Amino acid sequence: EFENEKKNGIGKYLMKNGKQYIGYWTNNSFDGLGEYHFTKEKYFIGNFSKNKMNGFGFYIYPTMKYFSNYKNDIKHGISICYDILSEKISIVIYENGIKNGPYKEISNKGEDKVMMLINGIEQKVNCSMLGRLMDSFTTEDNAIDYWFSLSYQELISIFSDVSNN
Repeated sequence: EFENEKKNGIGKYLMKNGKQYIGYWTNNSFDGLGEYHFTKEKYFIGNFSKNKMNGFGFYIYPTMKYFSNYKNDIKHGISICYDILSEKISIVIYENGIKNGPYKEISNKGEDKVMMLINGIEQKVNCSMLGRLMDSFTTEDNAIDYWFSLSYQELISIFSDVSNN
């Protein structure tokens, strides 16, 4: 849709390089819910603002699926990753694209790993200290306890409706 010779409303845009965007537009910018296809097998479905990923969305690769919060195209906040090949799910907090905070990895075999990451580096902390750190850690929406409490099956269901093309 066009308004004042600018893309506004819902539309599809196929770029010369093969990338495409399908979704909402405001003043010629991706704005609102949309899909951005980098390739046939790599795409993002989620929220945009001023042509950038902003808010929650799914980032799909051939062997990985992410459900993450983004701020200006960078992971920021909680991120859940499903590795299709290893069948492992990881939950991590990002601050401006850097893993920073509690991290949990679980597998469908019940093998859990919990640690603390500071600037992307695993910290050596004992179990009671890790518990205290996690108790004191909060995200913007205070959801870390909720996400860390979910089982493998509950987490995998997040990705069940998002398939690779």
